[in-house]
Amino acid sequence: MQEYSLKSVSPAINHYGWTIDTNDIYAAKRRRASILELAGLSGHQAVIAESQRRFNASIRDKTETIDPDLKRCIFNIVMKKGGREAWELIRDYHDNSNEDDDKVAAIFATQHMQSQDLYREFLDWATSGNVADQNMMFMSWELELVSSRAGSSAWWPWLRDNWSEIGTRFAGSKRVLPEIIDGALRTYCSMETWEEIEMFFKEKDAKSIERSLVGAGESIKARAMYKDRDGESIRTWLREKGYLN
Repeated sequence: MQEYSLKSVSPAINHYGWTIDTNDIYAAKRRRASILELAGLSGHQAVIAESQRRFNASIRDKTETIDPDLKRCIFNIVMKKGGREAWELIRDYHDNSNEDDDKVAAIFATQHMQSQDLYREFLDWATSGNVADQNMMFMSWELELVSSRAGSSAWWPWLRDNWSEIGTRFAGSKRVLPEIIDGALRTYCSMETWEEIEMFFKEKDAKSIERSLVGAGESIKARAMYKDRDGESIRTWLREKGYLN
């Protein structure tokens, strides 16, 4: 799929480039950021290199400033390619900034982590008081957007192992805990995983998240049915077009 995305977006790179004109309307700025991000996440080497250069110059070396309209794009690309060093720099950026927009950009970037160990480290960090309660909503939205296999694979085992602490900490919130459950579990597409989740919560006091569990179950079942029904035909089409080996 990355090859497919890269082939689709590459022609637009030269047209939009990195320079944001002060006269650009909001839609044009968002379009540029979206195209650059898709290209970088799909493996466009020039976009990756420029993202890393701008990130290091701004976050590590403090010699440049990242344009606010490109910050999430750059953070996401660097997080996918940067491993622990990128995570530690972005984590420290979150902790040292007083701006909510900066903190949210750091939180959203973690969806692109490629290491399960790092993602679990992020979850431990985020739920240990480092992310303000008002920003936990953004974290829950990030969960639904987790685009890396490492992140999506890490979520349920981590939540299961830490449920006692997480359930207690957010028990008084009528919104945050259901949102976390909703975002964390909807990424799965295996009936086996859903059966494990269902059995786990049958033994817990889950009244406050009952609706979220129902929604997550329906989503997982639908994804599993879609995968079983159309997965092979989609893989065949991608192979025929040269996007899969």
